[in-house]
Amino acid sequence: MKKHLQTYLEYTHYCNLQMIVLLTPENNQEKIARFVSHTINAQHIWNKRLEGQPIELGVWQDHDIATLERLEHENFEISLRLLALLDLSTNISYENSEGTSFTKNIGDIFFHIINHSTYHRGQLMLVLKEMGVTPIPLDFIHYNQ
Repeated sequence: MKKHLQTYLEYTHYCNLQMIVLLTPENNQEKIARFVSHTINAQHIWNKRLEGQPIELGVWQDHDIATLERLEHENFEISLRLLALLDLSTNISYENSEGTSFTKNIGDIFFHIINHSTYHRGQLMLVLKEMGVTPIPLDFIHYNQ
C-alpha cells in the first residue's frame, strides 16, 4: 500500500508543479493562483497534522509563484518522509480550521491529500479552458507511461 501511495504522491507532486508552470503573467488570474495555493496549503496542513506540529499556513492563503514552488517541494519531501515513518493503520486526532475535532486513519489521510489535489486540478483545468488556455493532460494514465 505504501508503494502505491508513494507513486500517487509523486504523481501529485508532478501535477502540482505543472499547475504552477501554468501561472504565467497572461494566465495568472487570481482565481487560478488561489486554487493552486489552496491545494498546496491543504497538503501542508495535513502534513503538520500528521507530524503533530502547529499549522503555519491558512487554508486559503495566497502565495506568489516562487513561494508555491518552494512549498510544493517541501510538502512532497515531508509527505514522503511521513509515509515511510507512519503506520497507515493508525488513527490520529486533530481539529479542523473551524475547531471541530476529528479522528481519521493515516492511510485515508494520504489518500485524501492525493484526491483533494486531483479535485481542484479538475476545477483549474476548467477555468483555464474557459480562458482559452489549452489544458495540459494531467491524468494519471499520461503520467505513468
